[in-house]
Amino acid sequence: MVKNLVFDVSVFFDFDIGKILARLGFSSEEILHLKRTVFNQKLWRDMNDGKILLETFRNEVCKLYPQYKKEFGEIFNPENLSTYMPQIKENILLTSKAVENGYKIYILTNSCYDIITYVMNSLPIKSKISGTMFSCVENISMPNEKLFIMFLEKFNLNANDCLFVDDKERYLKAAKKLGFNTLLYQYNKKGQSELNNILLKKVV
Repeated sequence: MVKNLVFDVSVFFDFDIGKILARLGFSSEEILHLKRTVFNQKLWRDMNDGKILLETFRNEVCKLYPQYKKEFGEIFNPENLSTYMPQIKENILLTSKAVENGYKIYILTNSCYDIITYVMNSLPIKSKISGTMFSCVENISMPNEKLFIMFLEKFNLNANDCLFVDDKERYLKAAKKLGFNTLLYQYNKKGQSELNNILLKKVV
């Protein structure tokens, strides 16, 4: 029986790099190229693993792509996170309701120090979060199964009692192998409906 909801920060904050780049005028070809060469590569992993800060990532990416220096300088400026990573207020309100319905809420996410600082400082329901684990603190990131095992051991949880919600299928696949229940969350009508159905249920 699911009684623990384990959320990636994408449940509470909308940070879709593809949508951000499109909004700034990047073509679909440019977005696809950058996703392959920047956001799935060593620099991005090093930032999530806590080896480099957001500022270092930004500076290195601007060196690699000087033609996009203005855009990357703006997106990856810690002072602009509230602009490019807005809260999903509906999920925040419903998560508060889920706590009232008997669920325990956890955050397990790949993220850098600057982003988790922003998240924890601005999340209005942080007092209702039972526990957090961040890749940059543990120096290991998903989909490495070790991070999920560390999470379960830290909070003394059984995977079968947990529902892990994330927007990346490869992370869900790794969690599922360890016995987690999983839900692929996309910030759209279908994804929102599926998440809402879970958050509004009561723990039996």
